Amino acid sequence: MNYSTAVTTLGTPLTVNLPQAAGSVAAAASTVISVAPSTQGLAAGTYSAVLMLTGQTPGAAAQVRTARPQDARVNSELEQATGITVVVQPAGATNGTIGVDHVMLTSSPPFAGAQAPITYTIYNQAATTQNFTFAVDPATGAATSATIAPGQFSLASGASKAVQVTTGTSLGYVITAGSGAVARVYNVALPGAGTCTPRTLSPVVDQIYTTATSGLPNVVSLQAIDNCGNTYSDFTTSVTINYGTTSQLLTAAVATHDRAVTTKGISGSLAVFTAECFFNSAYGTSGMTVTVAMQANNPVGGNPLTGTMTMPINYRI
Repeated sequence: MNYSTAVTTLGTPLTVNLPQAAGSVAAAASTVISVAPSTQGLAAGTYSAVLMLTGQTPGAAAQVRTARPQDARVNSELEQATGITVVVQPAGATNGTIGVDHVMLTSSPPFAGAQAPITYTIYNQAATTQNFTFAVDPATGAATSATIAPGQFSLASGASKAVQVTTGTSLGYVITAGSGAVARVYNVALPGAGTCTPRTLSPVVDQIYTTATSGLPNVVSLQAIDNCGNTYSDFTTSVTINYGTTSQLLTAAVATHDRAVTTKGISGSLAVFTAECFFNSAYGTSGMTVTVAMQANNPVGGNPLTGTMTMPINYRI
């Protein structure tokens, strides 16, 4: 497969270099794509960008275009988008934030009696070594609802750790650093085989920055999966920041079939969009949450399928 990459910095002064912007990967093989952000001249703060990866199998595009030109993009190309977050600390700072590779993952039903684990990668973005704990959020389930390995670990500044979670239940997790920094991640458990009627949607948020900065965009990428485990390539979604009982709509986006992708073994559509973050001083920043809502046509008819998920969000003015 041939691939190409590009970075969009979303109007921020961040510069991200790609040492190798294009290349090829053999069947069943993998490769590492490196990014090199430049922090020269940047003030302290959080900066965002989006890395877009497009892959195409040689010869597939011509074959598909001969048959049905309108389907060439869907069948011959794969697209993947991932957010890039660069945290610039002021001189002498010793605190930091916790980086995660995915805000939310899906856990598949057991196969041959065994539950496959899911993996989150945790990054120490502090300037000093930190001790971390990774635990089930008690608001979502009991500590025994998931097996976490490791549940406690230490990381040097800039280092990362892969944490495996084995569970058949939809749960949230709290990651805590010795500095007091906190991050949250989630998993959505897909149902097993059997007769199932679609009733609700679950927004599977691949990425959203849980620390928002006023005046800068928040990058969101997500998929729509219903309670039966089906994915949807046509849906609408919106992001809202909530100030207690007061909500503010940030943006709305539409995912359509011409962005079909395969992500973590699930075929569907990945909506990637930016939500400009605003701040209303009348409400303050404590207790703020972000809600992702989505809607799709019901494949069996009747009322549209809907779903929401809400998570805490930190806000920087």
